[in-house]
Amino acid sequence: MVNLMFSFVSNKPNKFGVYVRYAKEEVDELLAHYEQDFCDAAPLLDAEGITRLAQVMYLFKSKEFENIWWRIENRVHDLAEVKGALDSYNISTILRSFSRSQENQMSGSDKLFFHLEPLILAQLD
Repeated sequence: MVNLMFSFVSNKPNKFGVYVRYAKEEVDELLAHYEQDFCDAAPLLDAEGITRLAQVMYLFKSKEFENIWWRIENRVHDLAEVKGALDSYNISTILRSFSRSQENQMSGSDKLFFHLEPLILAQLD
């Protein structure tokens, strides 16, 4: 389901002209329909899956659905505890998604960035 949503969101048009408000309402309606499915799937996803889900939420740019972001963040914390579970691509994409989500307003907590900092520094060495 996450891969299907990623295909949809990465290929959706970005220019809606005067219909931007209607497009945002339709995106919010779509996310509302699948919110519980995303929340249920997030704790079970591996590093690639949770990265893809973070990208989906970032590309939808919805200001709502913090519940999904919270589940993504919790799963990233869990994966950060497993040595080698998150590689540099996963970390950079997840951090980009959190920092640019919700129409370029920050999502997530400072704890996530502090928790991923040793992993980032280890990748630099």
